Amino acid sequence: TVGACGDVSRNVMTTPAPFDTPAYNYAREYSKVFAQLFRPMSPAFSEIWLDGEKAASIETWAKEVEHHNVDEAMLYDSGRGIILEDKTEPLYGSQ
Repeated sequence: TVGACGDVSRNVMTTPAPFDTPAYNYAREYSKVFAQLFRPMSPAFSEIWLDGEKAASIETWAKEVEHHNVDEAMLYDSGRGIILEDKTEPLYGSQ
């Protein structure tokens, strides 16, 4: 989970089960992709500053999902407001 109070929409959950099956591996992989997509855009979440100097930073799952080009997909404007290739809006359909 990333964030807290009022940041609930950024929470991404997946199974913690240690199964090594294609379905579970897929679920874990794409939970990291979604977490990367919904992450805070400010580095304030992952950096701790003390007396004007960077004291620590947190490494997240970003390196594990670099090959998905999440940032590129997130910033691409298809004109439909969604980043899916399918032209049908996933929640509301083709109404």
